[in-house]
Amino acid sequence: MFHENDYATYKIVEGIVHVIYKNIDLDISQAVHIVKDRLLLQAGQFMPVLCDIRAIQGIDKASRAYLSLEGSAFVKAVAFVVDSPVSEMLSDLYLSTNSPPIPTRSFSNSEEALKFLNGFR
Repeated sequence: MFHENDYATYKIVEGIVHVIYKNIDLDISQAVHIVKDRLLLQAGQFMPVLCDIRAIQGIDKASRAYLSLEGSAFVKAVAFVVDSPVSEMLSDLYLSTNSPPIPTRSFSNSEEALKFLNGFR
């Protein structure tokens, strides 16, 4: 399964949702749209989610709060893929200030992130 919008691409591979964010400065309206599209793709199934946030340029406080609560719906665990100082800082800020209610970790590559998520399939 595959879906794409102006903000991200989505696919389900072996029971894991892959959300690859595009080059955006994430605001609340975009965050709502991203979550809505992910939920449509999952069709009510709980799944782990890999979020590749390497292209995100920034994210506002309202978006972080929305993604940590409403964005956790039907999610078993989240793995962020980061590489640049910006994406790493965004991940650290999200994890330290929003306390997501599900297991959430950051990784420097997709392989390690998938190893973590495989335990939640």
